[in-house]
Amino acid sequence: MKNSYMLSLFFSFFISYSFPSFAQPISQDTLFAQMYGKLYNLNSNGQYEEVITEGEAFLATLQVQDSSLLSYGNVLNVIGTGHYNYGTGDKAFWYTERALAIFTKLNHIRMADAYDRLGECHYWYTQDYDKAIENCQKALAIHEQKSTECTPQKSSVYANIGMIYMAKLNNSEALANYKKALECQNDDADLGRINISIGDFYLRQSLYSQALNYFSKAEIHFKKFYKENKNHPNIASAYANKAICHQNMGAYAKAIIHITKAKQIFDEKLGVNHSNVLKIQAFIGFCYVSQGQYDEAVPIFKFLITQNLDSQQGFKANIFDKLGFCYAMKKQKDSFNTIMPQLIAHTEASTFTSLLDKATVYRNIGVNYRLAKNYRQAAVFYQKALKLIDSIDYKDEKMINLIHLELGNNAFDEGKTDESIEYYEKVLNTHSNKENKKSLEYYYTIYGLSLAYYQKFETAADKTSLNKAIELMDASVNIILELRNDYIEQADKLYLNSDGNIVFDKLIEMLLRKNALEPDANLLKKCFVLSEQNKSMRLLEGIKGVEIGQTSAIVDSIKGAKQTINTLENQIYMVSKEASKNQTEYWKSQLFEAKQEHERFVNTLKTESEQYFKEIYQPKILSIESVQGLLTVHQTLLEYFVGDSSIFIFTVNKDNYNVLEVKKDFALDSLVEAMRTGIYNTEYLKQPDSLVKFTTRYVNAAKTLYDKIIAPVKTLLRGSVVIVPDGALGYIPFDALLKEKPKELLDAEDYKYLLNDHKISYCYSATILKDMVNKKHRQEPTQLFLAMAPYFKGDTATIKLNSSDLIASINDLHPSGLRNGLDSLRHTGEEVTRLQRIMGGEAIIGKGATEDVFNKKASAARIIHLATHGKMDDKVGDYSYLAFTEQADSLENEWLYTRELYNLSLNADMVVLSACETGIGKLQRGEGIISLARAFAYAGAKSIVTTLWQVKDKSTKDIMILFYQNLKKGKAKDDALHQAKLDYIKNQNGELALPYYWSGIIPIGDMRPIGKR
Repeated sequence: MKNSYMLSLFFSFFISYSFPSFAQPISQDTLFAQMYGKLYNLNSNGQYEEVITEGEAFLATLQVQDSSLLSYGNVLNVIGTGHYNYGTGDKAFWYTERALAIFTKLNHIRMADAYDRLGECHYWYTQDYDKAIENCQKALAIHEQKSTECTPQKSSVYANIGMIYMAKLNNSEALANYKKALECQNDDADLGRINISIGDFYLRQSLYSQALNYFSKAEIHFKKFYKENKNHPNIASAYANKAICHQNMGAYAKAIIHITKAKQIFDEKLGVNHSNVLKIQAFIGFCYVSQGQYDEAVPIFKFLITQNLDSQQGFKANIFDKLGFCYAMKKQKDSFNTIMPQLIAHTEASTFTSLLDKATVYRNIGVNYRLAKNYRQAAVFYQKALKLIDSIDYKDEKMINLIHLELGNNAFDEGKTDESIEYYEKVLNTHSNKENKKSLEYYYTIYGLSLAYYQKFETAADKTSLNKAIELMDASVNIILELRNDYIEQADKLYLNSDGNIVFDKLIEMLLRKNALEPDANLLKKCFVLSEQNKSMRLLEGIKGVEIGQTSAIVDSIKGAKQTINTLENQIYMVSKEASKNQTEYWKSQLFEAKQEHERFVNTLKTESEQYFKEIYQPKILSIESVQGLLTVHQTLLEYFVGDSSIFIFTVNKDNYNVLEVKKDFALDSLVEAMRTGIYNTEYLKQPDSLVKFTTRYVNAAKTLYDKIIAPVKTLLRGSVVIVPDGALGYIPFDALLKEKPKELLDAEDYKYLLNDHKISYCYSATILKDMVNKKHRQEPTQLFLAMAPYFKGDTATIKLNSSDLIASINDLHPSGLRNGLDSLRHTGEEVTRLQRIMGGEAIIGKGATEDVFNKKASAARIIHLATHGKMDDKVGDYSYLAFTEQADSLENEWLYTRELYNLSLNADMVVLSACETGIGKLQRGEGIISLARAFAYAGAKSIVTTLWQVKDKSTKDIMILFYQNLKKGKAKDDALHQAKLDYIKNQNGELALPYYWSGIIPIGDMRPIGKR
């Protein structure tokens, strides 16, 4: 669970107040009046440091002759306000109290403003809430003496009283005062401040959706009021509070987007070393921790520990705590054992402004020890936290719930099942969890309780416990699905998919266990739906968006906004290493605004076009019956779900369905890696002696994987097999799996490949397969075939075909002949020329094969064939690329990135990527492998033929020619490629028939013959 309590208080801190104007006495000193006006404007503009420095410098130069001047009191008060907003509480008290003395002597209504400010100061800096309310009540009484009408000034006081009662956990009084504040007439600045306070009210009750709604309203009001100053700290406070909501709702990427924007503003207004800016950096680190990005978080925390935080003991403890958490998760025992004693010593020696803050640290120490499997020590600190909370007059239900949840986790990890159930049930029975069943706290509780009941079932074979476990895990899945539908940032969807993968895994396991006891076909069907729900939702949304965009203007607006986002993110990626900080910050600001606009469009769609919203963001998952209707009698859908301890294998035929659980008692990832490196390793191409070593590695791994993931279901497979891989299985070519080990290692043409028995194709999920098959293009293609073959460094050979074929000098086509880092492809020109002779259409070779030409021509082609280099970026999958011919005078780098493909709208029945590494990519749990191939599916292609590694351009050329000849005969795509591979192997001898040369080419999606509707 995440500790956002202190942070939410801190971000509200930046709210500044508007002051009424007053008639100036004739005797008021002009200099004071002028300075007050200047300081008031600076404060309103969020320039708090300038208010302090200029105001104090002004006072230092004057001999105050009449200390009872109203204007002098105004200057003191506004300087106090500057200190209040800047975070220097002692000075805020000092100046405000002196201003109050002057206002009291004059019996002026400004006494109310000073009392109101003192109330806030006590709230923030002393946590003396009774004293805070006392001051605010004095302010309210003064306003009441002047007028019984509801005024903006009273509104301010009501809002502050509500805030203080909220801190005292008196929710009814808090809400009553907030309502009074809203009833008064207010300008947008006041409304923004009040909405911030109400948002904080809901945030503390873990009602994150409601809180986010009020923080969003605050943002709107502040932007209206400060329309000439988009970087006002009040706007930043709205961003920061929205970030806290997103973080608590699990939308960590969106939280980072908002907090980073807030930091950008605070850096400018407060300075990068200001304590509150440091807190924002910490919050970014907390988000990284929540996402499991510990390597990104640790440097932030290490930096913060070096800063002067002696005056902020609770904050410093949080940093130590999160470092300990990171070390525990990374299993860095020595670092953990070093940091934890420092954290404990700091906590025991420090004076916390709030006992609740200290209890939070105790609880977090317990979490760290639990993660390090020191359960006894964890329980000690959980109990210390509870004891400390018991000593506080008002109880924080949320914190008590978090501690009980952790005690439940601790007991479960120790194997104390009944004790863990008792703690989880305590949490569920509290008011907040009864009211808010969509929060992550509720989700973690029911998930833990489900595992506890399942553990009880396995121990006692109690069917009631199994049913209870299934019920709770099913509810956990539903929360994951609801949250995923709410998330807008794809990074958040990815993380939630990753986190949710475990939940889907456990529910499938439980359902199969129940089916073994009480056979029920519906349980097996539900397992398949769960597997589908867990796959490739991002791509499915994209495909749906392309289709629905034909009839919905708002969907087109969403797509346009996404295109802008992709373009800006690409720009930031490109300039991040070269541009100045100011340039990078400019582009990041543009990106933030673009994402805000995209979110507005999505919310508009959700409100105004619920049908379209559901079709795109809540797409219907196929049932078993629907999948069977998609298949022919000769086809099998073979879908995998790779869990933590099992692999679930689903086989769907036209007339039957089966699900099998295979225990993952073998090193799946190691076997996949061995098969890949055994097939594809450039060492053996350069060193003949290595050929035997690597081929042996491939043979052993391919045979073992066949035994584990194919043999158990081999009797259910029909002629054509559509494979939906999962996890590491997405990295291997299934048709190179071996039914038996060969008698002669290097007689590869005689190997017993899976290819010999089945025509194999792939897809990202069964639901996506249906959408790719049924996809309707925006416009009918006007050209059957478009092929492009750029040239690179060293391409100086001449294309030589038959006398009637094209003969051209590559140097004439591409005079420079240069492209840094990309090797020559000597056979691609011949490849696309031969293919053009088979299919007709257009082949563009050499100099003309540019990215711009591709972008202009691609949407008109039914078949697109790209014979070029592809390069995977394993760190940032969306920046993998296809290379086109370089243009010396162009600003374009002629690399078509994965991210840019999302902006295209293709009408292709098939895209062939005869290139290196176009199908493989970065594996992200719950989302599949990010690849160029998948991006083409997103862009609108019904099918893709792609490659899994750096293929040999000569063997690829030979296979492609055979493939297109088969397509021309009217064969289905999988059949055409299957036969091409068999013919290629038949025509080779020995090692040239090894899978390296042919198995890396795979087909994805709609396998019907070209032109078939």
